[in-house]
Amino acid sequence: MVRRIMWKTLLRIELGAAGNQAPSVLPFLLPGLRYGSSSAIDQHHELARERSKTVTSFYNQSAIDAAAEKPSVRLTPTTMLYSGRSQDGSHLLKSSRYLHHELPVRIAHRIKGFRSLPFIIGCNPTILHVVGAPRSAGKHRKEMAHNWRWIPDFVGIICTRLSPKKIIEKWVDFARRLCEHKYGNAPQVRINGHVAARFPFIPMPLDYILPELLKNAMRATMESHLDTPYNVPDIIITIANNDIDLIIRISDRGAGIPHDHVDKVTDYHFTTAEASNQDPRMNSLFGNMVEMGNSAQSGPMHGFGFGLPTSRAYAEYLGGSLTLQSLQGIGTDVYLRLKHIDGKEESFRI
Repeated sequence: MVRRIMWKTLLRIELGAAGNQAPSVLPFLLPGLRYGSSSAIDQHHELARERSKTVTSFYNQSAIDAAAEKPSVRLTPTTMLYSGRSQDGSHLLKSSRYLHHELPVRIAHRIKGFRSLPFIIGCNPTILHVVGAPRSAGKHRKEMAHNWRWIPDFVGIICTRLSPKKIIEKWVDFARRLCEHKYGNAPQVRINGHVAARFPFIPMPLDYILPELLKNAMRATMESHLDTPYNVPDIIITIANNDIDLIIRISDRGAGIPHDHVDKVTDYHFTTAEASNQDPRMNSLFGNMVEMGNSAQSGPMHGFGFGLPTSRAYAEYLGGSLTLQSLQGIGTDVYLRLKHIDGKEESFRI
């Protein structure tokens, strides 16, 4: 953390208001450069000048300003579904033309939003990389036709025959592996309802939301049964499909959400990870399994309080909702509602 702050401070000094008049502090932070060859120091100064130019273009670029004033043309998934494939391949040219016009506008809108953030955000290399994206939009358009390949049951990002049951099963296996690494066991999961349902939908949001919800349910189940870790209740997932929307209910018996946490669990940066890690039964019973569960190899069962609020944001963007019903002392039911992209009601736009 200290090292990260030092580098941020260095970048602010090197690229901030003082500009070239400020003495470089790099030789004092990196003695190897101070006593090293002049080529290494020259390389640093060249890098600093390039970053300075990039930061300047980030805040002062007329092309971005002009593009940011244009409205974006958003499409419904239904439009993408039925115009995203043709016998003669003409849809590729139409798509590339749309992207050639739309990508610079969308990226310019994002850059405009980033500009309103504190200055240090504009110095982030990841953010600075976005500046070059409008210039490379034309190159991407040309590459699109050459790199295009047909994927069965897919039109762009839309799966034409998505099976909720199959995608749930995929993430159940993932979450159970994490849970077994951390707790030594994992709850069984039973899926019921409209298990044979298939319909067009975009799987990517589900690929984020489902593992988050399943990890929460499994963690609550295991940590509420620490005295009987090999005898825990099942998690029940119910699929309900109709003409308007898809509903996925995840029911656990993890003792529910405490009353004083119910209104906070969907707030960004709210987490109970520290409280659970302090439970003496966790340390004594599972030992190194906790560390294994948090390792990069398996991934964490809980993070920094972004999973649920981000999942809710995804659901709402897709015209749906994510709600929780907690029965304190018993468990929690999570309801994920997502509108069909070819349903009877107006769909969201991308």
